[in-house]
Amino acid sequence: MPNASDGGVLLVGPRLDPAHTVTGSRVGFEHAISAFRKKGLKHEIVNTVKGGVARAGSFSVTRAIHTLGLIASFLRKLRGCRTVYLTIGSSLMGFIRDASLIWPSRLMGRRIVLRLYGGGYGMFYSEQPAILRKLIRRTLAQATVIMVEGKLLREQLDFVPEIDRKIRVVPNGLPDDLLPGTSGPKLLPDGAPFRLLYLANMIESKGYLDLLAACRILREKYSLPIRCDFCGAFIKTAVDGADLSGEEAGRRFHDLVDRWGLSDVVEFHGVVGGELKTRLHVESHAFVLPTRYPWEGQPIVIIEALAFGTPVIATPYRGIPEEVIDGYNGAFVDPGAPEQIADRVAGLARDPDGYRQLSANALAHFARNFTQEVHFDQVVAAVCGEDG
Repeated sequence: MPNASDGGVLLVGPRLDPAHTVTGSRVGFEHAISAFRKKGLKHEIVNTVKGGVARAGSFSVTRAIHTLGLIASFLRKLRGCRTVYLTIGSSLMGFIRDASLIWPSRLMGRRIVLRLYGGGYGMFYSEQPAILRKLIRRTLAQATVIMVEGKLLREQLDFVPEIDRKIRVVPNGLPDDLLPGTSGPKLLPDGAPFRLLYLANMIESKGYLDLLAACRILREKYSLPIRCDFCGAFIKTAVDGADLSGEEAGRRFHDLVDRWGLSDVVEFHGVVGGELKTRLHVESHAFVLPTRYPWEGQPIVIIEALAFGTPVIATPYRGIPEEVIDGYNGAFVDPGAPEQIADRVAGLARDPDGYRQLSANALAHFARNFTQEVHFDQVVAAVCGEDG
């Protein structure tokens, strides 16, 4: 297997683990690994995570101990590589880890490519004391290239010196485990329920409770036959302000399903993958992600939906307007507005011609911007290409 000791690229980031929580940064890092493997480029890998995500954004002693181990592994592999590709974090612990990798790379004269997933870095930076903000600026300034997911996510790094020269916009692409195989746009169901799909971590600020409330409205106000599939892991975050654990949040969700009489239309699948994930995408008529999650970036789950020709209902938040164009391949709603979600769903369900056009546009938008081939070419060009 090609490796960084031959002068290749040292890829540093969070690996996916089937036994633990799926996150956008983990999926994105696997994309980068796939790009180098499929193009036969020399590389070696350092995994920055160990275990699952129990409480996103929080400090963990276990995580701190693991960080010391990965720094040692990184330093052993750094000597032979030409370029370091590092997925950076948006937390204090993440920055300490990243700085411990960036500065040795700089001292050894390596090309440094930083990859930022999500849209919370500006918030993290602004909350730090002045002396730490100065250190963050100086550390990120050591990068040769800084990659972000979309044009709308550039401004969170405006504080970095010479950012306009360093920044590269590299949108996400379709994951390896999905093969849409669609032959054309979707059609509305003939006499069958209109199927809604939520596929993301079950974090309250991502809007899953808003969608659940919308299901109640669709049944009681619009009398619309629906089915709604929820997929993901219940996670407690450091930013939602809730005291509920993941287990407690799950119990509350199921209690609401029973209390609102939705047990015959709502199904919770947990974390899905493989054939089940593909089938849910194929069978869905609308993908719904009414997120206001503080660290949201350019959700890969929306790209997956577009690849299957599924119109998307989402908030115009962070990088989402580069994926969803209101009235073209989906519809926008305000955060915390289940009534709007229900209204958009009812509108889709009652307009067969309009729905088919939205689906066709979803396929076209995906093909132009988010295919795996386009993504791989952009990643490799940013990591290995000439600067300027």
